[in-house]
Amino acid sequence: MRRRRGLTTAAVLAGSVLGAGVLMAGAAAATAIALGERRVVLTEHRVALRGLPAPFEVLRIVQLSDLHATVLGRDHADLLAAVDAARPDLVVLTGDVIDRSTSSLGPTLDLLAALLRRAPVYAVTGNHEGGTRLGTALVARMQSLGVRVLRDETILLERDGTTLALAGVDDPRVHGGPPSSFGSPAIDRALMRRALQRAGLPAEGPVVLLAHRPELLEVYADHGADLVLVGHAHGGQWRVPGPAGMPGSQGLYAPNQGLLPERTAGLHRDRGTVMAVSRGLKVRTLTPRLNNPPEVVVVELARA
Repeated sequence: MRRRRGLTTAAVLAGSVLGAGVLMAGAAAATAIALGERRVVLTEHRVALRGLPAPFEVLRIVQLSDLHATVLGRDHADLLAAVDAARPDLVVLTGDVIDRSTSSLGPTLDLLAALLRRAPVYAVTGNHEGGTRLGTALVARMQSLGVRVLRDETILLERDGTTLALAGVDDPRVHGGPPSSFGSPAIDRALMRRALQRAGLPAEGPVVLLAHRPELLEVYADHGADLVLVGHAHGGQWRVPGPAGMPGSQGLYAPNQGLLPERTAGLHRDRGTVMAVSRGLKVRTLTPRLNNPPEVVVVELARA
């Protein structure tokens, strides 16, 4: 009987230790979920473009997307450290620099000024800049700081007597489209086609396009963009690791794509078009990031 009681006591102790461990792990996971992931990661892609002029080879484009007025580190120190590590030739902002609920532009303008001290900055609008007074004010302040906001237009970057076309389009929401949560794919596609027509992408030479929506890849390809940089999907918010031995992970949900979305991160292709999707930078949301840290994307150009 004593031996039996000893075994029971040992089992109880083991169970208590195991239960405490589970509770501690659960508490740690709950804390991580509640706070969101804030560690900024750097993702690099090398994209080969046909007809790329030699002076633009190894041009490093640093993409920041879906900041939503998030401050990463004191005075943006964590984000700026990642940008410095990326060694940018130019920085591009692919929409949702602020959030629809943003009440002050001050911290965001401070970040933009810091970025401009590092490299030329180009930007397009996202759906959160659409339909709000603050979004209109942001665009005006960005332009006054020296950020080149591309609004359905194409410009030429110059290097050593050669040029590279850089185009940018407003988000469909800016042109009166429906909110992302109630989006109409047909309306969004029609508005984007009109925006690209206004932008007038050149038929000759490679074209780099800044946009916001990854679900419109086919439209970008129809209009002959060679490289497109987008965001909007937030990496699917919660990313589920892939099966053992399989690379990558799967996002859970993205606006305008729904459950288990296809285009939330990495490179995607349609015909001759390559699209780089940023997982974005927003943290501390009602649906915080999980297995999906905020991301700075670097695209280095190469000659095909």
